[in-house]
Amino acid sequence: MAGRILVRHARTLQARDFRNDNFIILGATRVNPWYSMFARKLNFALQHDTANQRSPIVNRNPQPGELSAYPDGSDAAPFGSEFAHVALVPNLGGNGKVLLVAGSTMAAKEGAGGFITDSGAARQLADALQVPSLDEVPHFEAVLRVRSVQSTPGEWRIVAVRK
Repeated sequence: MAGRILVRHARTLQARDFRNDNFIILGATRVNPWYSMFARKLNFALQHDTANQRSPIVNRNPQPGELSAYPDGSDAAPFGSEFAHVALVPNLGGNGKVLLVAGSTMAAKEGAGGFITDSGAARQLADALQVPSLDEVPHFEAVLRVRSVQSTPGEWRIVAVRK
């Protein structure tokens, strides 16, 4: 049924579900294992380091002016700067899209949620990707810097993109 939205818990899904339809995956591999199925092909991906209990966003191919890893912000309290990862990728069947939304902290995830629901974000993202509109970019990745106060997200800024 067109226009219908289903909210499903990660543990109720199977890989074959991602062959059709559109999905939003909230959270990285540590909280949502389906993230890794798509993120391993991307340039940016949130990776949990169990030894150090950190979750930086790794940049597999840094461009000039970019970091090789965006820190997790766990030392940022009370005024912080955390990072989030947002990517739009094809589903497994190539007939739909999957929006990945992950952050190094809860404030970063909330900031990413603000980004994807902000009407002005599309224009800023299109500008960062150097395209006239997002209609011309079927897939992208973005790293966001989310400013927070006492773990409450405030403004966000795009710090790196790929198309």
